[in-house]
Amino acid sequence: MRERDIEKKYKKKIEEAGGMCLKLSSQYFSGLPDRLVILPGGEIYFIEFKSPTGILSMRQRSVIRQLKELGVRVEVVNEI
Repeated sequence: MRERDIEKKYKKKIEEAGGMCLKLSSQYFSGLPDRLVILPGGEIYFIEFKSPTGILSMRQRSVIRQLKELGVRVEVVNEI
């Protein structure tokens, strides 16, 4: 399954659950995860989507590590 197909299905599930799945632009900050997810009750996290064979770049791994060190929930999703 392609990354964009996984992202589309995930977005639909989040919205069906009453949440928001916001597309992020990394124009000014490389390595930023693909989406910001906000769920009812205030749960917030970042999602990086990859195809089942996709690999995180070194920059993406670095940004994800930095976010986690700040206490932010970050998930890498490669299937739905």
